[in-house]
Amino acid sequence: DFAEWQTRYIETGKIKMLVDDAMSTFTVVTPQNDDLWLGSEDGLFRYSKDRELEDINERLPFDAPIPINSVYFDSSDNMWIATDGHGLLYAEDADLSKISSIRGLPSPRVFSICENNNQSIWVGTLQGLCHIKDSKVQQIFDCKQGLVAEDIWTVQCDRQDGIWVSTS
Repeated sequence: DFAEWQTRYIETGKIKMLVDDAMSTFTVVTPQNDDLWLGSEDGLFRYSKDRELEDINERLPFDAPIPINSVYFDSSDNMWIATDGHGLLYAEDADLSKISSIRGLPSPRVFSICENNNQSIWVGTLQGLCHIKDSKVQQIFDCKQGLVAEDIWTVQCDRQDGIWVSTS
């Protein structure tokens, strides 16, 4: 259960609110262009370097805003979006695609994303760790492959290509 987080930033010693107190923010990421991306229970938002908050939800392939657990920008600056119940989205150039159970994702609940040195994407889901290469699911790791639990809350790639996961 996520605590009520408030998205704030510090500027010249003062803390300023970016979004409404009522919105729970699950992830905050800054890619190379200095924009701030916010994933929340109310969907996806971008806070531009011009200090404007933009609602990105209408660009996503859903009828209503959905919870966004994580946002990740890979080494090619493609955006990966972990949703809570609707799989994994990725934006390459201007095209938005979805990886779901139909394309091999073990669960529609995706929590965390990272990339290793050989540009493979690793995704933590409710039903295991998923290895993705060239936007295709390559392998799924679950209890059958030695994980002590299948719910992968966090995944991190280290500089030696090690994959670190947290489970419950």
